Amino acid sequence: MSVLIGLDIGTTNTKAVAFDPASGRVVAVASRPTPYVDVEPGGGGPAAREIDPAQLWEGVVICLRQVTSAATGPVLAVGIASMAEAGVPLDRSGEPLYRIIPWYDPRTEPQLQRVLSEHDSRRIFQITGQAPRHVHTLYKIVWLQEHEPWVCHALHRWLSVSDFVGWHLTGEAATDFSLASRTMFLDQRTRRWSEEMLEIAGLHAGQLPRLVESGMPIGTVTPDAARETGLPTGLPVAIGGHDHLCGAVAAGAVFPGQVVDSIGTAEGVVIPVASYRDDDTFRLRRICCYAHVLSDQYVVQAGMAMSGGGLAWLAAQLFPGAADSVASALEAARRAPPGASGLLYLPYLGGNGSPIGDENVAAAFVGLRPSHEPGHLTRALLEGIAFGIRHSLEVVRGLVGDLSEPIRVVGGGGRSSLWLQIRADVLNWPVLAVEVPEAVALGSALLAGVGVGVFRDVTTATASVARETRQYLPDPVRAATYDHLYRDAYLHLYPALAPIFATLAKE
Repeated sequence: MSVLIGLDIGTTNTKAVAFDPASGRVVAVASRPTPYVDVEPGGGGPAAREIDPAQLWEGVVICLRQVTSAATGPVLAVGIASMAEAGVPLDRSGEPLYRIIPWYDPRTEPQLQRVLSEHDSRRIFQITGQAPRHVHTLYKIVWLQEHEPWVCHALHRWLSVSDFVGWHLTGEAATDFSLASRTMFLDQRTRRWSEEMLEIAGLHAGQLPRLVESGMPIGTVTPDAARETGLPTGLPVAIGGHDHLCGAVAAGAVFPGQVVDSIGTAEGVVIPVASYRDDDTFRLRRICCYAHVLSDQYVVQAGMAMSGGGLAWLAAQLFPGAADSVASALEAARRAPPGASGLLYLPYLGGNGSPIGDENVAAAFVGLRPSHEPGHLTRALLEGIAFGIRHSLEVVRGLVGDLSEPIRVVGGGGRSSLWLQIRADVLNWPVLAVEVPEAVALGSALLAGVGVGVFRDVTTATASVARETRQYLPDPVRAATYDHLYRDAYLHLYPALAPIFATLAKE
């Protein structure tokens, strides 16, 4: 039994899978927590968490050893997917100069605002396809210039998280176009590093990795990496790319107009499109368009920073003593009625997300009364996030045209039947839960399989996967209730609260 190995270096965990192309099934899974370190960032900012690169690699090694030992046949290739925007600065000897600043870290908000004040935001979007948010690599580099200038002085090469793992395995510095897009240094039309954007960051193209198509081998496992990981020397290694996009591949969405909703700590709605779109509405609505992991396509991506993360946060507040606070919160929400008895939630706990173009926006519960119990708050949160996704999809549909049913859901959020039924009812669309073990890691394995010729193309690769699916159809009565709440209440929340958010942001 020959296998493909996929890695997913994520916000919460590093995961690895061994996939058997003959049976279409994942035959081994391994996971390790992402190794965070509590720090006091420079510039007098609040306490934050950063990721230790050496410990991250150690976790990758453990996961690789576990899945390779569980596989009973030869390994054909390794594909690597990861969180985007985060990266590792290396010196000339290949040593990390600084820990990994997570994509969501808010310390870079001032750098975003300074860049936008000094440069034409419309021009930046036309080049990069990235809506103005503080998460991107560009702003992390600018932050380092201002607060840790020694890092930039010694910087030999910046690698995104997938690239860093690929470099450890092969000694080659390379990235795919999807991860390159999220640095904000890639010109989407030429698919080359943009000198104009690099100048803003004070970098040159030689400090970035070479660009390759997703799934194409960047090199082979070195003898040193083979001794560490248990992988065979000479094994091809590929960069799969941005995690949400690799998850969409595993879900089988490879044609323009198909929708995949990847629900994890953050949530990303991924829609392949045939060509690059730099409509200014996307910029204003915090919706991105950039190179897909599929070589002939681009992708429109919307979402929010704290989706599953918001549920986990609220559950921890409401059920602090529970063995599984999220399970307790979901069970309580199941007993609450649609509409949460008049309670609404604006779902921007993680700050700005699509389709609200306001850096000051935050989360809010509106309509709270003494009669509301924890189940009402949880249900309102689940409904509010679904309303936010509906809002984004309506904006996207207005620009790219009809989207294909059903909406495929992958990730941890897809395991909650309650949440998926709420989404079907709120969106008034069929929702299909696609159950594959570790969709992101599997997607990167499939792309690597295409790169080494195991599959003829991505369509063939996705067709090989044995998936289990559960379909949720909208209930007409609940859909009508939610449509009323969405149009007559939810859509009015942000406009009413925007001045208050602006005032609070100054405090």
